[in-house]
Amino acid sequence: MSVEIVSILVLVAVFVLGTTLSINMGVLAFVAAFAVGALAAVAPLVTWLVLVVPGWL
Repeated sequence: MSVEIVSILVLVAVFVLGTTLSINMGVLAFVAAFAVGALAAVAPLVTWLVLVVPGWL
C-alpha cells in the first residue's frame, strides 16, 4: 500500500476518533502525522532488508 493511501486512511481514522471520542483532534493529528512520517521514512529500509540482505547470506 502506498504512503498516500495510508495517510488518507489515517486521516479518516483521526476524524472518526476525534468526533466519536472526547479527544482533541489536533493531538490525534499530530501523533498520526508523526506515525505516517516515520512509516514513510522506514519503509525503504525495511524493503531493502527483506529483499536484498537474504541474498547476501
